[in-house]
Amino acid sequence: MTRFSKLDATGRETDVRFVDQRDMLKCPHVIIAAEHYRADGSCRCNDPEHKEMKEWGYKWKDGRWQA
Repeated sequence: MTRFSKLDATGRETDVRFVDQRDMLKCPHVIIAAEHYRADGSCRCNDPEHKEMKEWGYKWKDGRWQA
């Protein structure tokens, strides 16, 4: 498991999330960002609403995000 969290202004952890490494390795781009994974562990490479992918430089093509 990989632990993700955010730090607030005081250095306290918030928004702690765990993503199974096996799920990250199933992602075609092996993206290491908690928000890229759904609660069931599947990645969002096939989610056109996952706008962070565009910010990260991916293009929507043929029903999935591509590098």
